Amino acid sequence: SRWLRSAYRRDKVRAMEGFSASIANRRRMLPHMETGTFPAHLFERRAPNQTEGELRWMRDNFRHTTLPVFLDLDNTVGRGLHERNWSISIDDDAVREYVLGGVREWGALFEFVKHALLRPKISDPMAVLAFLPSSIETVTDAEGVERIAPDARLHAEPMIYSSDRVWGYEYDGWYLLRLAECSTITHGTQKKKNGVVCVLIDGENVWRIEQTGRSKDDTFDISLSFSHGVGQAPCIHLMGVPSLSENGLVWTSPFMAVADLLDEALLEEHQLIASKAKLMFPHAVVVGDPCSFYDRSLGAQCIGGSLAWMEGDKQMSRTCPECHGTGHKNRMSPFGELVINTNPNSTAPDGANATNAMAFVSPQTDPSRFVREEIDRYIKEARGIMHLDAEVPMVSGSAPTATQAGLNAKAREAFVRPICDQMFTIFSFGVQCLGRYLNGPTWDGYTLTKPTSYDLRTDAEYMAMLTEVAASPLPPVFTSMLVAQYMDYRYGGE
Repeated sequence: SRWLRSAYRRDKVRAMEGFSASIANRRRMLPHMETGTFPAHLFERRAPNQTEGELRWMRDNFRHTTLPVFLDLDNTVGRGLHERNWSISIDDDAVREYVLGGVREWGALFEFVKHALLRPKISDPMAVLAFLPSSIETVTDAEGVERIAPDARLHAEPMIYSSDRVWGYEYDGWYLLRLAECSTITHGTQKKKNGVVCVLIDGENVWRIEQTGRSKDDTFDISLSFSHGVGQAPCIHLMGVPSLSENGLVWTSPFMAVADLLDEALLEEHQLIASKAKLMFPHAVVVGDPCSFYDRSLGAQCIGGSLAWMEGDKQMSRTCPECHGTGHKNRMSPFGELVINTNPNSTAPDGANATNAMAFVSPQTDPSRFVREEIDRYIKEARGIMHLDAEVPMVSGSAPTATQAGLNAKAREAFVRPICDQMFTIFSFGVQCLGRYLNGPTWDGYTLTKPTSYDLRTDAEYMAMLTEVAASPLPPVFTSMLVAQYMDYRYGGE
């Protein structure tokens, strides 16, 4: 309790050392990963020659144009997690039934890991995945006290706590997690529901910590929620790229390697969109004469679109009813045609003809083409860092060669493999926790066979390899083997 009060006073919800950078990086990467998040850090200040109105237009018309890069990474990792790459056997019927189909909303635990975990894992590797029961069966004793039922079986579910809700931890020891709910505390003479509520999860128990009393006192009630019986804290970080600091192990995101490039691409994309909006509506320039309207009743001549006259010693003015304040004669007909006077015998012939009476002025498009090339370069470099550019030939040609396809596949596997391996580690940890909730801390009755290699080749790469092998003097058995691999890749799960 003393440590919690000290941590709470220190910064009223400040994460532990190493989490500040993780929280900032998460906010920075999310606009490239999911809709609904705005990259405020990119649009805080305008460019040197940009107006505030143009900056405001960019903010109001924001689009997630870099999202396809992450979706490609998601699909690539998904190929590594395909069911044909791994298997699991569980010796307990209740655990097997729960792991393969009992997780609320997701059914199988692996469906949650495969479809719900990658985005938070990549954006927030210091986040914590906790396996906690959403509800516990209770009974009321003779004294009216509600207690956990003696024969209650705890069915845990995966719950993700982002790094800004992780208030403390010790690896494999304990985790202090901030809940979304709030307690009622007193502010002066008013009661408000904004008090802190946390759970402290250790190797044996789950404790509830709730702020009470007056807000300025920082007092907390600590009570035992239940004993989970797992034998270790049922929590695990989502993990990423390990980084050692003076404070110990900190996980960073592999996506940070491309964050700068995607930031530039996203910002310049919106600058280009704003520029295109101006190019699409060029300024029209037409011939015209100064308005010569004269109001005889007032004795006022149109000057610059206004009529001015004197009434006694008072200066009066109003907008010219003829040119409506433009100061020029209207040469447009009621049907939108531009009328010019080409009669050479006229007292005031126009020096214009039908070809030069009207012109449209717009900026040159060369700067826009340069910006588009820069955006494409940023995206290409970002995809290259993550080895998602398998379709680009090495030298020339319309399709990758078999050699290139093999090199791309190996490089892509080197990048994706740590991500997939950690996903399987989290899945294995989850199976262990769910089983020990039901059977006690010594249960270990499952075997997970993880992939020894990941086949991440695309259709285009397979086709390139098949074409090259078929045209080579290699025996037909090599073509048959490659066809079998492709069929297994393409239709193995059906």
